[in-house]
Amino acid sequence: MPGPDSRDPPILCTCFRLTGADLRRIIAERRCASVEDVAEATGACRGCQTCRPDIEELLREAAGS
Repeated sequence: MPGPDSRDPPILCTCFRLTGADLRRIIAERRCASVEDVAEATGACRGCQTCRPDIEELLREAAGS
């Protein structure tokens, strides 16, 4: 049976090997409100930046939009 984050690709940030579940947890724990907050907490979006749209979407989800 798939888990709650089975809709996520295994890795969203290939540079830092972060999954959607990792990023959701960090966004919640650190109360990240921007891509810059996530970058500071994880390093994501400081490499190739292909994860930026996914992180923006996770931030919208976390904000309830």
